[in-house]
Amino acid sequence: MTNDGNSVKMHDGIPLDVAGGVEAHGIDHIPANERYGRARQLIGVWATSQANYVVLVMGGVLVAMGLSFWQALAVIVIGNLFSVLTGFISATGPVSGTPSQIIQRALFGPKGNLVSQVFTGWMVNCIFLALNWIGAAFIIFAVMERFGIATDNFVKGAVISVLAAITLVISVYGYNFITKAYKYISWSFLAVFGVATFFLFTTVKGDVNAVPPLEGPDFWIVAFAGVSLLACTPISYTNGADFSRYLPAKTPIRNIVGSVTLGYMLPSVLLSALGAYVTAALQADDPQTVIEGVLPAWFSPLFTIAVVIGTVANNAMTAYSSGLVLQTIGIRLRRSITVIADGIFGVIVTLLAVLVWDFIDAMNTLLQLIVVTVAPLISLYLADMWLRRNKYDGPALEAATKGGKYWYTNGYNVAGIIAFLAGFTAAVLTVYTDFYQGPILGLLGGLDISFEVGILLPAFIYIALMRNKLTI
Repeated sequence: MTNDGNSVKMHDGIPLDVAGGVEAHGIDHIPANERYGRARQLIGVWATSQANYVVLVMGGVLVAMGLSFWQALAVIVIGNLFSVLTGFISATGPVSGTPSQIIQRALFGPKGNLVSQVFTGWMVNCIFLALNWIGAAFIIFAVMERFGIATDNFVKGAVISVLAAITLVISVYGYNFITKAYKYISWSFLAVFGVATFFLFTTVKGDVNAVPPLEGPDFWIVAFAGVSLLACTPISYTNGADFSRYLPAKTPIRNIVGSVTLGYMLPSVLLSALGAYVTAALQADDPQTVIEGVLPAWFSPLFTIAVVIGTVANNAMTAYSSGLVLQTIGIRLRRSITVIADGIFGVIVTLLAVLVWDFIDAMNTLLQLIVVTVAPLISLYLADMWLRRNKYDGPALEAATKGGKYWYTNGYNVAGIIAFLAGFTAAVLTVYTDFYQGPILGLLGGLDISFEVGILLPAFIYIALMRNKLTI
């Protein structure tokens, strides 16, 4: 089969370089004759990415923050609805044929994007790599201790290293392995978590209404913080196009958005709700291991395996995108090599976290800090997509040539940079963490609105600055 003079060998309608073996493409444009698949394959990809331990724990964290089960459930649903934005970001992949890291050259200019990718791409990906490996490691440690197996520092290091190795193998093989294998993995998770839910609802005897609802200003402060915590993950997927760029260019946007949202929300809402339910019913102080502790002994290892596989699957996607980020910022190595380099850094951070930090505190703090970075970015991304009516010139974005349509002013899109910095600054001024509180929080009665201002302000500024000088 040929297209524009390029000959590509195919197998069952799939290019051989992605039908089996290591994916050949990196940040380069995917030509039309190598596009395949349908939007619905994204359901399995995103469902598998959310079947992990961190999602489970976050539901319990909401109750530990003071919300009742029903309040926590409302926050869980609202926070996860932001996955619709992940769906829209994913819709830029098929039309451009490039990953999100390259599309973001339209937001900042080729040179401005280099700086942006270091902070909004590489650092965020490394944080999520560490968070997910930490979560999987802790539940493995809990099961090992339950069966009398010692978990000294050597064992902990070995467990984390094995998790990382499996993750990086999947990431190196790349796109086709992820889209094909995750479909089957997601159905397996559904079965395992269905059984876990049955056991928990039939064996947990506590009163789910024992935790009283918060009222007044305290409720709004915690609810806003909870929504930010839950929404942080879907809005951090500004790499959505990485997993949709092989789809045909004419794939309908509504199909992409619907598939991504459904795949993301189904496991995320169910798992977080499960964590909130058990934590509330048992009035547990530590949501980190409460679920594993009440499952039958014979089922606990199976549940652990499912959670670990889900975490590995999620991190494989993160490492995959992180490798693309390093290529985008100019590291001239194959995608497979950049993936491994990122993995090594992620392992170092994970080891520090496991051996030095508290998991719950680390998770809350890191997610709150991520919000001030990724909320302005996704705001900018969606505003640009809206202004261009989702029309991107993939080859021009990849080339990023001087004087080209995305070159702007000496390689910088000043409008995008101003809008991002405005949103970032506003978020920093209004964020609350254990070690840093925004200077104007007092004027807001302690209400953390970093997520809200970070996701709204940049879009308005960018649209105002770019409306009359847009280059499609």
